[in-house]
Amino acid sequence: MLLNRVSPWLDVSSYLPYEGKVVLTNKSVNKVLVRVPRWVADADLKLNVNGGEIPGQRFGRYVLVDRLKPGDTVTMEFPVVQETRSYRIEGSIDLSRWESKEYTCTFKGNTLIDIDPRDETLERDHGYMADPTAHGSIPIYLRDHLKADKAPMKKVSRFVSEKAPTW
Repeated sequence: MLLNRVSPWLDVSSYLPYEGKVVLTNKSVNKVLVRVPRWVADADLKLNVNGGEIPGQRFGRYVLVDRLKPGDTVTMEFPVVQETRSYRIEGSIDLSRWESKEYTCTFKGNTLIDIDPRDETLERDHGYMADPTAHGSIPIYLRDHLKADKAPMKKVSRFVSEKAPTW
């Protein structure tokens, strides 16, 4: 998964969902196999090692980069696809009534960034309600900040355990 993480072998810096960019910083491996998201067309994937573009060997949804040395930086870049889909959710509010409601969902890559309709109380209270369990409330999808095209950068301290997990 293209999520930020550190390990004794490789660091992953993901700019998703803002930008279609993932940077792998090699520490000790000689090859990596990375799953490419389904919405990335093969022709749109740009791959480079230490700034030089390379062709990746494709295996289905995976790309293989080999002959790596410690300190090498692998960068994957691709456009982030934004799409809107409609979903109908049917269910019982209580035992006496059945309800059907249609939602329009906007995705940026794999991330849901907007949903419509919204509960007016949520908009007014910026996502915080007196009763977060109220029917029709969707506070988790107030994600206007994810609509930006540039990833916000933040300096953090990262920790890598000296003891490797045993699988």
